Amino acid sequence: RRGLATVLNNMGVVNLTRGDVGLAIERFEEALRIRREIGDRARIGNALSNYAEARALAGDVDAADAAYREAVDLLRDAGEASGVKSALTGRARFLRRRGEFGPAEETLAEAVAMEGRDPAVRAAFHLEAAEQHAVRGEPEAVGRAAEQGLELSGEIGDLLGRAQACRLLAGARGGADREDASRLLEEAEELLSGTSGPELARVLLERGILHLDHDPRAAREALMRARGLLDAMEARGAVLPERESVERLLSAEVPEPGAD
Repeated sequence: RRGLATVLNNMGVVNLTRGDVGLAIERFEEALRIRREIGDRARIGNALSNYAEARALAGDVDAADAAYREAVDLLRDAGEASGVKSALTGRARFLRRRGEFGPAEETLAEAVAMEGRDPAVRAAFHLEAAEQHAVRGEPEAVGRAAEQGLELSGEIGDLLGRAQACRLLAGARGGADREDASRLLEEAEELLSGTSGPELARVLLERGILHLDHDPRAAREALMRARGLLDAMEARGAVLPERESVERLLSAEVPEPGAD
């Protein structure tokens, strides 16, 4: 049964990557049910972190916050420092996406104190730090944190983490070097080929922003693709904050692709 719970948990992670939020929630709930019956606190905590991410993407903020808090408590009790750092990083990401920037910074600062040797946990931490620097308009700090996240993600073969790092670096460099930013976004999209999850929508949104002033048709094409992805993910249970930005940009006077 322990093995079945692991399989279900891993399948849920794959579902999240693909934007199948409703299915991911079902699989995490079943994995949690089994792990609670077994009574393994560390594994329950790890599963709760994934479940919280899925609930956050579904727009169920109360369930997501409760799951993150329980995950942190269980992992602390189990002495899993790396797991605590991961759960705190996830909760910081959740708070940032809700627009609660102060609490997000405080939660990430708490994660700094945790010794996380797992490279996957360290990569996620640096990438979330880069996201928070981006919110504060600190491109140099974004670049430093994203480069650390990129290096660690590369070491463990995390394509999603590498794509996120490339997107963040593109956003940080776009004002000074549009060509390099465009290259980074192309790399991010290539890394995400075959996926249809939230990160691809974010990459396409960033591409739309990058091209808006000098190539409005390319911008609109990217934004329309992002809209299509958001439509598909929302049909599968996701509620994503990127929708507002995509619709706002598409409502501007940007010509349809192929228009004269």
